Amino acid sequence: MLTRVNLSYRINEGNQLTLNHNYNKSDQKSDEELSQKILSPAGQSKSVTGLSWQNKSLQQRLNTSVFAKFFHFGIELGAVTEGKNPMPAQHRSYNNFGYGLASRYSMGDNMGSSFPMSMRTDCPNSWKYWGWGECDP
Repeated sequence: MLTRVNLSYRINEGNQLTLNHNYNKSDQKSDEELSQKILSPAGQSKSVTGLSWQNKSLQQRLNTSVFAKFFHFGIELGAVTEGKNPMPAQHRSYNNFGYGLASRYSMGDNMGSSFPMSMRTDCPNSWKYWGWGECDP
């Protein structure tokens, strides 16, 4: 199952709010003998929800976006009923939150300067420029 929702609200000529949500769920059914002996995924779900505000100013030359995103990942692990280490079915989920700012100033039709920054809450010292990157220890 896959769902997508994108909503935009134009406040005025230079300001816009956008909300988007993506959700993906897949179930994996298996009658194979191997799935009863090892821990294997039975299904997974993933969702991303984002909210952003976009501002255009200085005669449409400065375009600034402030955004926040919530990430969720869940996995269902099937029960192991045979073998040396039987285990019950399990559900695991991971949630992360991120936010950032992106700005671009156009100096002409073919020239501009950009400055994006983003932060992930699971990496307290993770202010990154030009993308998410890895967590620093």
